[in-house]
Amino acid sequence: MALVAGFSNAAINRLHHTWEGINSSLKHKLTTMRATLAPNNNSAQYRKTLHFIRTAKIPFLGVHLTDLTFIDDGNSDNLKEYPDYVNLEKLRKTYKVIVDIIKCQEIAYTDLKYNQEIMNILTSYIDPLDEEEDYELSLKLEPRGSTADEIK
Repeated sequence: MALVAGFSNAAINRLHHTWEGINSSLKHKLTTMRATLAPNNNSAQYRKTLHFIRTAKIPFLGVHLTDLTFIDDGNSDNLKEYPDYVNLEKLRKTYKVIVDIIKCQEIAYTDLKYNQEIMNILTSYIDPLDEEEDYELSLKLEPRGSTADEIK
């Protein structure tokens, strides 16, 4: 999700000439990721993909936490007809969401290899820019109305 959000940032998304230089296979992967993580129909594509993946996976907890919030807020703890009885349907729905998250932990990441270059990138200090600074840098890289030849 963080990758999709980062690439969807206005400062990144507006770099049309830069995007033209990106490998079409990578652009296709990003398009697929965007479609998978789209919030349409209660994140239906994400849920479908998560269900069918048979390898190690990291769930997007935002979807599952939203489910738990709606289950908790939208269902009473006790039955309306029998206030002394626990609402087992609410517990069943909560259990199902938690099981879906736990299932993501069933398969370990056994084929990952240590990569020093990636570790250096991940552990180096990067001073984050705010949105305004992002956009200013984007305009420096590709000024409005510029052609592909002008930015090379």
